[in-house]
Amino acid sequence: YGIDINKRFLEMAKKNIPTYVEKILIKKNLAEINAPLDKGPTLYVMLGCVYGNFDKRFTNNLFKKIAREKDGILLGFQLREKNTFQSYINNKDLRAFYFNMLKRLGISKNSELEYIIKWKRIDGRKCIQPIIKIHIVNKQLKGIGINIGDLIKCIPSWKPTKKELKEDLSKSFHVEEIVSNEKNSYAIVYLKKKQ
Repeated sequence: YGIDINKRFLEMAKKNIPTYVEKILIKKNLAEINAPLDKGPTLYVMLGCVYGNFDKRFTNNLFKKIAREKDGILLGFQLREKNTFQSYINNKDLRAFYFNMLKRLGISKNSELEYIIKWKRIDGRKCIQPIIKIHIVNKQLKGIGINIGDLIKCIPSWKPTKKELKEDLSKSFHVEEIVSNEKNSYAIVYLKKKQ
């Protein structure tokens, strides 16, 4: 079963790995999945750091609802770097990316923008939040609803440490295994549902 909001991606998956993708399900909201997808033992896979892009409580509740003791859950995570906050401040590519995106909307000078990095508590955890503050907005931007002094915020996905990951997931699941790469920047976690 391939589940996505984008039918094209699902069709590509079915074409590329027909042996493994028998059915495609287009879901605009994961909450629509309220029962096990199959009668037999099922392995649910959510990789590509997708898990971190959803509210953790929602995703945990989803798997508690649809997974059974005979099922398995495989999740993929990007792990938090030791100096993440500083890396965001010093990341010239990230700063340039934001500025270039806004230039395409009509802002032509970097002096019109302020790039701010700060911590913010989200879901009880500290998250890094890059913010673009617009000082001067030209007429083109006003037409799309951006006004002088507006803030454009980008909140990155939750990136836990391995310890946080285990603590958070073990409340609802048996954490069977956590495998990470040599740099400890990515982890794949295998879970079984608790009774």
